[in-house]
Amino acid sequence: MKKMLATAFIAVFLLGCTAPVWECFSDSDCPQPKCLGITAKCDYGKCVYINSNGTLAKCSNVSVSDLAEEYCISNGYRYEPCAGPEGLNWNCCYVNQSSYPGHTYKCQAEALYGGICPTCDQFCYGIPHIECVGYRNTSGTFPNCKCQYICSTSIPCTSDVDCPENYSCYNSRYCTYERGVKETCGDQEGDLLCHKLCNQSSDCPSNMPYCRSVNITIGHVVTARKMCMKE
Repeated sequence: MKKMLATAFIAVFLLGCTAPVWECFSDSDCPQPKCLGITAKCDYGKCVYINSNGTLAKCSNVSVSDLAEEYCISNGYRYEPCAGPEGLNWNCCYVNQSSYPGHTYKCQAEALYGGICPTCDQFCYGIPHIECVGYRNTSGTFPNCKCQYICSTSIPCTSDVDCPENYSCYNSRYCTYERGVKETCGDQEGDLLCHKLCNQSSDCPSNMPYCRSVNITIGHVVTARKMCMKE
């Protein structure tokens, strides 16, 4: 009798147990999520999402491009396909600020969503300014950029010969040459003003009070000069 009861108990126990359900046996069995910076790992037969630091993560499995589109449109910007560099197909977001009506800047939508684009220097660059010799004074972070252009009372120049003694012309522009002929030039990096040469800030006038080491590019040659700057 005891033997029959033991056999029956074992049979009931075995019938009541089910084999565990395994989603995976290795990481390669887990579909990778679309969320940026998150990967899928196999953890004791179950696929889990992991952050780059090894902690558990959540992912709705919505692609970054979908999130970027939603972010662009929800902020009231214009979203549309556009041409990127080297013929790449991009999705672009045309951003704006209410403080500068009519002015927009084109960002790759994913770069806007990631907080990379635009910088205030990028956003402010195309805003028209009063026609005078001066420099841009940009501050803040998008979408709260402050774009200013300050006219200078300093002496305009194209080279050091236009400047008084102990002054240098901040004319810095990279150009390529082919057989002695100027081919293409980049943007003007200087302000085309005469700056006093200095060794320390106490050498500088009040309108340009800081002694800075500045790289001057003429053609493809770069030299460093210490000159008085606005900031």
